[in-house]
Amino acid sequence: EEWLEIIRAEPRSWNGCLGIERTGQGCPQVMIFGWQVTVIGDNRLLVYHTDMIGYQIRLNAQESSL
Repeated sequence: EEWLEIIRAEPRSWNGCLGIERTGQGCPQVMIFGWQVTVIGDNRLLVYHTDMIGYQIRLNAQESSL
């Protein structure tokens, strides 16, 4: 049985790419209020960046243990 648990949620202010820029992608110069959410499960630590309501979600692969 797999499970996930949110172990931390911290408010953040992101750029238009939620603080995670991808190669070849421009980021809009806007401020997005959101969250940095840390989740643990299946012996992995996953860090996500979200907007305020969780509509936009991006995995922060550099801070996660994949």
